[in-house]
Amino acid sequence: AQHSTASGIRYFRDGPIRLSKIPDPAARKAFIQLGLKWAQTHPNLALCYYQQAPSFLADVSSDSNALHTWAQYGFTLTDYTLAVEYFNATPSLLKHLPMPLLPVWVDVAKKFAVDKLFFAITFIRTSSEIFSKINADAAPLLALINEMLAVSPERAITLFTTSAQILSPLPAALIAPFLKKTLQIAIVDVDIAKGLFMNTPKIMAEVRADSFLEWIDHGIALMKAGGGFRYFTLESAAAKEFANRLKGGVFLASYINVLEPFARALSGRPVILKAIDDPDEERGARPCAPTTDGHTIYLPSHIAFYEDPVQNREWYKVATAFQAGYIEFNTFWPNAEKVADLIKPLLASSRPLPLTQSLPYNPSPPNLPLKGRDGKEGGREASVSQNTLASFLDIFPNQTLIKQLFDIAEGARIEFLLKEEYPGLRESFIRLREGELAHRPLLSPQAPRSQMITELLAQISLAGKTIAPIPSELVQTVFECCRIMGAVQSVSADVTYSMRAAKAVYDLLDDGTPPPDISKPMEAFEEKGDQVKGSGTESGKTRFTVRGDIDPKRVEKRARDLLIQEMKGAELISSKGGPETKTPADSMLVEEQTVKTENSGTPTAPAGGVPPNGSGPFADTVVPEWDCEVDEYRVGFCRIYEKEPPVFGGEDFVENMMAEYGGIIKSIKRGFQYLAPEGVVLCKGVLEGDGIDLDRLMEHRVEAWAGRSPSGRIYTERRKKERSVAAAFLVDLSGSTQRRLSSGKSVLQIEKEALILLSHALSAIGDRFALYGFSGRSNEAVDFYILKDFDQKLTRQVDRSIGSMNPLWQNRDGAAIRHTLSKLSNETAQTKILVLLSDGKPLDDHYKGSYAYADVKKALSEARQLGIHPFCITVDREGAEYLPGMYGDVAYLVVDRVESLPKKLPRIYKRLTT
Repeated sequence: AQHSTASGIRYFRDGPIRLSKIPDPAARKAFIQLGLKWAQTHPNLALCYYQQAPSFLADVSSDSNALHTWAQYGFTLTDYTLAVEYFNATPSLLKHLPMPLLPVWVDVAKKFAVDKLFFAITFIRTSSEIFSKINADAAPLLALINEMLAVSPERAITLFTTSAQILSPLPAALIAPFLKKTLQIAIVDVDIAKGLFMNTPKIMAEVRADSFLEWIDHGIALMKAGGGFRYFTLESAAAKEFANRLKGGVFLASYINVLEPFARALSGRPVILKAIDDPDEERGARPCAPTTDGHTIYLPSHIAFYEDPVQNREWYKVATAFQAGYIEFNTFWPNAEKVADLIKPLLASSRPLPLTQSLPYNPSPPNLPLKGRDGKEGGREASVSQNTLASFLDIFPNQTLIKQLFDIAEGARIEFLLKEEYPGLRESFIRLREGELAHRPLLSPQAPRSQMITELLAQISLAGKTIAPIPSELVQTVFECCRIMGAVQSVSADVTYSMRAAKAVYDLLDDGTPPPDISKPMEAFEEKGDQVKGSGTESGKTRFTVRGDIDPKRVEKRARDLLIQEMKGAELISSKGGPETKTPADSMLVEEQTVKTENSGTPTAPAGGVPPNGSGPFADTVVPEWDCEVDEYRVGFCRIYEKEPPVFGGEDFVENMMAEYGGIIKSIKRGFQYLAPEGVVLCKGVLEGDGIDLDRLMEHRVEAWAGRSPSGRIYTERRKKERSVAAAFLVDLSGSTQRRLSSGKSVLQIEKEALILLSHALSAIGDRFALYGFSGRSNEAVDFYILKDFDQKLTRQVDRSIGSMNPLWQNRDGAAIRHTLSKLSNETAQTKILVLLSDGKPLDDHYKGSYAYADVKKALSEARQLGIHPFCITVDREGAEYLPGMYGDVAYLVVDRVESLPKKLPRIYKRLTT
C-alpha cells in the first residue's frame, strides 16, 4: 500500500477471498511472510504473487518450501511481462507438470524470450492446455523443444503448439519412447526431427501402432548411413517400402502399375487409378468404397482381407475389373429415350423432384449418339434431356432401397458381361465368392422386411447362395425377385434392364412407409459376422464388396465440371489473344476423338472426359523427380498428360510467317540439302558381303593355324551413305513466354517461327525429328503437347499446330525432359539429340530454386547415360547466376537477341549434327 494506493486497495479488497483459500494457519503465515519479503524489491510482482499463490497452495502443494521455490522462479525472471505471465499460468500448469520439471520449463521460456518475447508468452500461455492433453511424461517433450530452440525458435514454437494435436492420437505407452527417439534425431538434425513429429498422424495411418517405433528405428539407421528428410515424411521409397513390409497385406501403390493398364484395356479409355484416401480437393467428398467418376477409379490404398497376398491382389484385380466394366458397358450413360420411358410413368404416379436444380444439363457430349448393347441409338434430342441415371434414381421416395436394388442388378449384369467378354476372369470371380459371402452381415430378425430381402438378394448375387436359410415367409418373394433380376444376365441387356429390374423389385418391396435415414453403404446392417483376418487399413472394419459403389452423380458431376473447365479455357485463350470463336461445342469436337469405338464402329459417349487442363487425345504416364535434399528419386511423382495441339488458330500465323520468311526458308533448305550424304562407302570386316577383306582373311588363316577359333568377319560390303540422326525439340510453353519484345512479338511467337523454319530445313535432309511443347500446373498435371512425332510427316497441319500454341501455365522442366527421353530412347538412330528451348528458370508448384535446378541437371545427366546428346537454348540473358549450375556439363547457348532465334536455330542444329 505504501508503494501504490491502487495496489493497497486491491490488497485489502481481495484479502478475505485470497486468505479463505488457505485454511492452514502455517501455510497462511508462510504465504504472507514470503509476500512481504518480495514486496520490498518487486512490489508490482508481489501483487501478482498475492493473487495466484493461494491457488498454488490449494491446488498444487501446501508445503512452504514448494511455495518458496515456485515464487522464487517468478521473481527472478528479469522481464516483468514474462514474470506476470508466469504467475498467472503456473498454478494451473503445475496440476499437469511435476514440480521437479518446473526449472526445465522456466529455462525453455527464458530461451524463447531471448529471441522473441511473443514466442515465450505463447509458450507459457499454452503450456497448461497442452500438457493436460498429453497423457505422458513431459520431460522428453521439453527436452525436444529445448534442443530445437538452439537452431530455430520458430520451428520450436510451431512444434510445441501443435504437440497436443499430434500426440493425443498416439497410444499413451508410445508417447514417451516416441519423444525420446525424436529427441535422438533432433540432436543430429532438427529439421528431420520436426519432419517426423509433424507427420506422425500421417505415419500412424500407414504403420500399425505395434510397428511404429520399429519403423522409426529403421529410419534412424538409414539416417546414420546417410539417409535423409524424406523418410520421416513418408515421401521416400524406402519409407513406404518398410511401412508396407511391417503392415502386411497388399498396397495399391505396389500393384498400380499392373492394375492401371489392365483397367485401360478393359474400359477402352485412359482411366487412372487412385487410392480412396488420396487427398484431392477437386473430388469433393471422398468415396468410402471402390468407385469411379468415369475418369478415375478409386480403390482402397491397402487391404488385408486375406492372409494370402495372392488373394488380396486378386481382390484388387476383380474390383478394378468391375469399375472398368461400369465404364466399358455404359452403366453411367443409358439411352436417354429409354430412360424417358421409365421416368414418365414414375412422375405421373409420384411427387416429382426438382431435377432442374440437381442436374441442370445432361453431361453427355452433344452430337455423340449414345449406343446401348441393343444397338439402338438416342438422338440429339435425347442427349440434351434430363433423362439420366441419377435423375431416375432420384425420383423414388426410398432412395436407399432403390440404390441398393440397382447396385445388385447392375453388378450382376456387369459380372455376367465380364465373364462373357473375358473368360480369364471367371476363375477369379469363383474364388472370391466364398470370401465375399463370409463377410456379409447376418440377418437381424428385427430388420424391416425390405432390408432382409435386399440383403438376401445381395448374397445370392455375389455368391449364388445365402449365409443362412431363407426364412420361410420370405422364400416366395425372394424367388420372384431373383426371377426379375435374372433378366439382366444377357449379352443384349443394357443398363436400362437393370433400372427396370430395380424398379420392379422396388414395387414388390416398398410398403409406402417413410424410409429410414440411412447414409451408410448397403452392407451397413447389424453386423455380427466375424471380423476380417489381417491388419490392413480396412481390416476388421468395413469390408467392401468387390463390386464397389455405383455413383452416377459423381460421374455426372465430373462431366459437368469438365464442361465448365472447357468453357473457362476458351475464355482464357480468347483473353490471351487466341481465337475468340471457340465454344464448348468446339471443345467437344476434340474430345470426340477420345471416344471408344465399339465393334460396330459407332462411338459411345466418353465416361468421365479428359484429364485436367485440356482436351483431346491423350495418354498419361508417371515419371520420377530427383530430390536433391536426400539424393534419391521420388518415384512416380509427376504425371504426364500427352495432348494433341488445338485444331484451330494457327493458319493466320503460318501465312504471316511464310510471307515474312519465304526467301529465308528456301535458302536454309538449299543449305541443308548439302548435308545429305551421297555415294557409297566400303565397309570392311563384315560377316556377309560382296567381296573379300584380304587383311581379315590373312588374320583368319593365322588364327586357324595357331589352333584358335578365328573370326568370320572376312568380307567387304558396299553400303549407301546415310545420316542416322533422331532429334527431339522440347519447347517451354509457360506463361512467361508471352513477354513482349521490342519488335512487338512475344517470346513464344519467335520460338514458333524458329520451329517452323527448322522443321522445313530438316525435311530437306530426311532426319527423323519430333517437336514437343510442355507446360502444366503441379506435379499432378504436366501437359505434354505433341506438335510433331517422329513417325509423323511434315505437313501443313504440323505448321498450323505449331502456330496455334499459346502461352499456358508453368514449367516443370525435369518431368518433360524425362518423358522426351523415353520417346528418344525408342529411336534406332546412331545419333540422338535433345534440344531444350526455354525462356527462363523452371518454376512450378513447390518446384523452384535449387530443388528445380538439381532436378533439371539430373534429367540432363540421365540423357547422357542413355547415349542422348542434350543441348539447351535459353533466351534468358540474365541467367548467368543459375544456368551453369542447372545445366552442368551439358552444352547450352544464351541467345542475346531473341529476334535472331529463327535464323540461328537451323545453324545450331547443323553444327550439332555435322
